[in-house]
Amino acid sequence: MAALQYKDDHNKIAYLGRESGSEDFTDILSYLDHSTLRYALTHDPSVVFDSLVKQFWATATVRPNAAGSHDLVATIDGREVVVTESLIRAQLQLDDANGIFDMQIDDILEGMGVIGYPTGRTLTFLKHHLSPQWRFLVHTIMHCLSPKCGSWNQFPSSIATALVCLSTGRVYNFSRFVLEGMIGNIKTKKHKFLMYPRFLQMIVAIQTADRTSRPTFGFTKKMFTNMKFKWEGQPIPLTPPMLAIAAAGDAADEENAAAHEAAGSTAEAHPAPHSPPFSPVRESTPERQPETEWVVPNPVSPGTDWRPWPSVPAHSSIRDHTYEPAPPPTPPTQTVIFEVPLVFGPAPRPAGYVDPDTIDPIIFGPQPRPYDFVDPALEEPVIFGPPPRPDNYIEPEDIDNLVSMEDDTILGGFHEESPAGPDDAPTPPADAAGRAEDPALLTSLSAIEALGHGDG
Repeated sequence: MAALQYKDDHNKIAYLGRESGSEDFTDILSYLDHSTLRYALTHDPSVVFDSLVKQFWATATVRPNAAGSHDLVATIDGREVVVTESLIRAQLQLDDANGIFDMQIDDILEGMGVIGYPTGRTLTFLKHHLSPQWRFLVHTIMHCLSPKCGSWNQFPSSIATALVCLSTGRVYNFSRFVLEGMIGNIKTKKHKFLMYPRFLQMIVAIQTADRTSRPTFGFTKKMFTNMKFKWEGQPIPLTPPMLAIAAAGDAADEENAAAHEAAGSTAEAHPAPHSPPFSPVRESTPERQPETEWVVPNPVSPGTDWRPWPSVPAHSSIRDHTYEPAPPPTPPTQTVIFEVPLVFGPAPRPAGYVDPDTIDPIIFGPQPRPYDFVDPALEEPVIFGPPPRPDNYIEPEDIDNLVSMEDDTILGGFHEESPAGPDDAPTPPADAAGRAEDPALLTSLSAIEALGHGDG
């Protein structure tokens, strides 16, 4: 499964400033300044921890509770966190416990017709059909409060129901609206993303071991120009219940400013109700610390310093918009004891210590041999001189005869001829033709020659 992604245009911070170009939006800005939605729309946490958002959506599951509704259970840094509708209501300061969540179709269509939306029998609503102030309100709700992450011109019947409630002075249950959006994000398989990063930090109100932050995004004054784009009709004013809230808030602001000016102090033009959030972390022990204390483990460690934000009980249904409540209490100053660092070096050596590097090794067994060693028993000896003779060798007699090899022309081979000895007869000389003279033949010829002389 691919990693979940953020959507920068989702859960943004509303812009309610009075800048150039906001003249046509005075009523809706005054209304939002003094409505119960202002804190959820405009509060920007000092830091949104990226690890908190990613761990929540990676482990969040839906669990039914005893009241018949559902809770969200997630694990962050090994601790269980439970998010309920009442927790969302308290942390976002929505004050909508008895608000309306569902409405009949006919009532929705009739209410939308009152604010100038073209009547029809479809529950698919388009923002560009509304006049600029109403378009501004719907656009702000979609980007800041709703679970939508795209298709910003189209809004569902749930936002239309909220619009009808606001226009008629009734309370819409935005806390359940946020919770149902989170439940739908858990159950979906195709379009799941890292929903409500700003709200999750406000609701869970803890810091994780990984302090990497996630930036928040807000609107600018360019929004006023965008809301008037391609609008050529007559503007539809706000309804009397909404104008009454805006007028009462402006009057209260003027009285506050006059009172502060008379007292020599300055007051903010548009105070926002504020109460410090509390942590929904489920502790392992049933005994809970007082809600206004800071729980700081001792000693402080970056890995174990799970420091919940301070908490107070939720506000009552009666809101005081007169004065700006005090900011969250500052945590007590922590005293960190710095010890002299230990210097690690060579350990002291006792008397008589001998460095192991100076001791010759003791070798047990045969001595090591070089890599080219050859066992003498396997090597053939090199013999210099005559080769050895076997035990039964007989020395031959000395032969003085010279053996010569001549070509035997008669027999066509070779024969051996021994040299003449002292007792041997002289070899007859050869005749002129090269034939050998036979002695017997010579004797016979001598005898014949002698008879011839005798006869003569």
